[in-house]
Amino acid sequence: MYRLFVIATLIVAVGCDATIDHFPRNDVCALSIAKMQSISTNAAQDDVSLLLTGWFGTPNDPQWPAKELTTPDLGTIVDLESLRQASGQVKSTKDGSHVGLYREHCATCHGLSGSGVGPAAWYQNPYPRDFRAGVFKWKSTVRSAPPTRDDLRQTLTHGIAGTAMPAFSQLDPQELEALIDYVIYLSVRGELERELLLASVTELEYGETPPENPQLRFISTTSGNSGAANEAVELSRKMLAEICRSWLHASGQVVEVPKSVLLTPASQESIDRGRGIFHGPIANCVGCHGIDGKGDIATLDFDDWSKEYSTRLGLNPADKAAMRPLRKLGALPPRIAAPRRLQHAFIRGGVSSDALYRRISQGIAGTPMPGVEISHRASGTSLSVEQATDLIHYVQSLVDSGETVGASGP
Repeated sequence: MYRLFVIATLIVAVGCDATIDHFPRNDVCALSIAKMQSISTNAAQDDVSLLLTGWFGTPNDPQWPAKELTTPDLGTIVDLESLRQASGQVKSTKDGSHVGLYREHCATCHGLSGSGVGPAAWYQNPYPRDFRAGVFKWKSTVRSAPPTRDDLRQTLTHGIAGTAMPAFSQLDPQELEALIDYVIYLSVRGELERELLLASVTELEYGETPPENPQLRFISTTSGNSGAANEAVELSRKMLAEICRSWLHASGQVVEVPKSVLLTPASQESIDRGRGIFHGPIANCVGCHGIDGKGDIATLDFDDWSKEYSTRLGLNPADKAAMRPLRKLGALPPRIAAPRRLQHAFIRGGVSSDALYRRISQGIAGTPMPGVEISHRASGTSLSVEQATDLIHYVQSLVDSGETVGASGP
């Protein structure tokens, strides 16, 4: 009965054929900004929502604000026809094309706006990813950059081991590309929403009421009431361009893995050296992952998505009364970001040499996992490429020889 109740709840909450005329607002981000800046963001939310609807459309009728971008190339990061195939109600057209892909495959976990708070999110550990911050954990790029399309394609095709994220390897390649476009679309829209809410109270004159000067208000250019002279709209265009530029150039931010890392075979000597590096002061992997990667170190840290509406506001995540206003707006209960147990049958993000090299050098975006500098020569603060290779071999040996236990950690 419980299973049937959950399934019924998901169908009602997401609704394969529901009519949805707007994206949910990012109320948690707005309240977090209001608390941090000690000023209301209600008026800003109203105007920002109107601007976003004018530029990005709705869940049933997505738009792409190509005309608001400074250069044509920035508008090429997604295809509007792909967005329309991924959006809206789940159905098949007369020619057999499948549409409504995001709502069919993704919204139950990730939510209609990419918030990571779909109706199934509460039952998952870890929670589904919130796309709106533009922060993705499993990617080939530097920590501060978004993933490449190939990174997203890999995640969709293979899923993420140890999480509820399944593999969609059976989808038609065109459908996969449409979902990639839609994830980027939601991320760009969400990033812009967050930046505009913050700018409204730090750079413009939003407070309890909108600015008296209409040129400082976020007014959609599609209404014909603003024009190029509007300072707020111009600021919005610049922010949008920067966000799109980061996605356009993500492939140029891929972390190059030295060939020696990929070609050097593992040996017992390399593994033994790697163990010393794992437990040594520079990499200091033992400080979080425990002796021999057993993952038995108690930690009290959280990921960035949880910190935004808890510790960064000076709130104790365990204080139910303090967290209640944010929880009522949809914030998920913060969970401690437990380090991965490496003596395990699988590692999220992959255990290949190139994946581990990038994780060691960059850490994991959005989590407490830091990166370690890797240089040609070892120093008191960095590892050499050879040392990084030894460390990779040691971690791989832990995974190969580890006992099979339950999932834990980010």
